Amino acid sequence: LQRGLRALSENVSAALVVLGDQPQIQPSVVHRLLEAYARGEALIVAPSYDMRRGHPIVIDRRLWPELLALPSGAAPRDVINRHAGRTQYVNVDDDSILRDVDTPEAYRAERRRAGFG
Repeated sequence: LQRGLRALSENVSAALVVLGDQPQIQPSVVHRLLEAYARGEALIVAPSYDMRRGHPIVIDRRLWPELLALPSGAAPRDVINRHAGRTQYVNVDDDSILRDVDTPEAYRAERRRAGFG
């Protein structure tokens, strides 16, 4: 995350952080998050399913110094949690924002959901 933030140009106002192990995130979710960020004053915009925060997350540039200052091994969620009051949640009806593929069993389950047996 830190390497990616450093690579962005100065005219970028926010980063959309998308995890590589969530293959079923729907484009409509991304679109709704970006729309919410464009409309509001939130430092963070995150999807919520069944009252649970998921990914991807939009993080305003004003928080990047805190993320860049995290020591090795620290979690970005610590910065995100510190700014809970400046977080806007977008309710979605798709639990893909909570699911990730970390095991062979999860991989097989996602393949089944996608219709690949």
